[in-house]
Amino acid sequence: MAEVETVEISESEDELFVDAEEWQWDSAALEDHLRGLGVRPRREWLQHCLNSIANPNMTVAQQAEHCLSHFLFADFNTAGDAILPPNIHTLHATDIPGPFLLQVDEIVNLSSPLRERYKEAPAGLKRCLKLSMTDGIQRVFGIEYRPIKDLKVLLPAGVKIAIRNVHVRRGLLMLVPEVVDVLGGFVEHLEAARERLVQEVNKPPRGRRNRRDEEILSLASRALAAAWPPECSNNIPASNDAVPIAPTLAQLSSPEVTVIDTGGETHQRTPIEILPTSRSMLNHQPNEAADISMDLDRLDLVDEEIYNQLLESEENKTPFTYLACLKARKQLESVVQGRIKCILTGVKEFQFKERDKFELFVYVDDGSLISEVLIDHQVVKNIIGHSPREVTALLTSGDRQRVEAIKETMKSFQVLLRKFEGRMLVEINNESAVPIVIEMKEGCDDTWPWLLFRRCKCKHYMSQ
Repeated sequence: MAEVETVEISESEDELFVDAEEWQWDSAALEDHLRGLGVRPRREWLQHCLNSIANPNMTVAQQAEHCLSHFLFADFNTAGDAILPPNIHTLHATDIPGPFLLQVDEIVNLSSPLRERYKEAPAGLKRCLKLSMTDGIQRVFGIEYRPIKDLKVLLPAGVKIAIRNVHVRRGLLMLVPEVVDVLGGFVEHLEAARERLVQEVNKPPRGRRNRRDEEILSLASRALAAAWPPECSNNIPASNDAVPIAPTLAQLSSPEVTVIDTGGETHQRTPIEILPTSRSMLNHQPNEAADISMDLDRLDLVDEEIYNQLLESEENKTPFTYLACLKARKQLESVVQGRIKCILTGVKEFQFKERDKFELFVYVDDGSLISEVLIDHQVVKNIIGHSPREVTALLTSGDRQRVEAIKETMKSFQVLLRKFEGRMLVEINNESAVPIVIEMKEGCDDTWPWLLFRRCKCKHYMSQ
């Protein structure tokens, strides 16, 4: 009987597998295969991905599939290499064949106002998306030239798309459904920043005023600070030129090429022309030495007699209030009145034909609320100089000169409403569903600056 040779099996599981680093991967063949798919990761990332493969018998196609599945969730800004044509922002009236795998770092709806840009909108003629994309080296922008159902405003930051046969005009990609395939994926820290930014932008207008010693930030600055708070600033490159790709408020502008250093290699990258989100910008502190403070003692140079006369009539009078305050007072009183500083943002309805009174409903913004108000009939009549029936009679009269005159009057009134910025005396009562404007005047009262100076002066002396 033949002697059977015994084989000892090690109990250590590590010895059952061959070290991946000992395998000889044909990286050149794999890179060529990926490039044919429009994918070009950096060699360091590709080698790291190959080292994670546990099966040494995978074909090149299987290796490419494995790497692509991981590449969809990688950040191209650190893992991607140049796949787009060089200096793509200089191309015009040309087609680029592709395919190219790109990372979409931000999508905004340019056809919507600022506060609506980060809200979902269906694909259609009323939507125009702008995409900020990168291959890891160049920054390129795309415009939704025709509605693309697979593209959505709220797609995750870092989602990957494949494009081919794209027409380029003045450096912008003209995106249509036939040239775009959405593959999926995302980048975790970019998506977290996008969610914080969208939450900040979509906050309703706030009526609370900042303290006088607090800096008033614009919506763009608030959104930037929300997207990249100090505790998340480690995700932002330290280089001033290496702009991180994070969802921010997009602005159309011409891309510029800057040189950045990526792991010892120097590349040209077109930075995102949206908002600067570098750490240096987030940590920027105002130069106190450059702050200009007003010398309040100069108020003494003003004629004291004129100064006191201006203040006498306003001694116990609040210059203006806010609609939010008036509505809060209305809960305690049946009728409230107050002066507001505001701008007129739009006209909802204007009726005067065959009526005894003008009915003019407009929207005003006083900094606390954007509210619908009714401008009183007498206010409109005083501005136009005619009653509703007189206006109707003049428009229907056969006298061409009178018709042209009243048309010019109505056009002037329309211009006034379009450009109005000033003060209104508003009344809120139980008889009207909306506040009623019983006085309106363009500009500010001459006494208000003096009252402000007086307050500043008192505060200045009290602090000394």
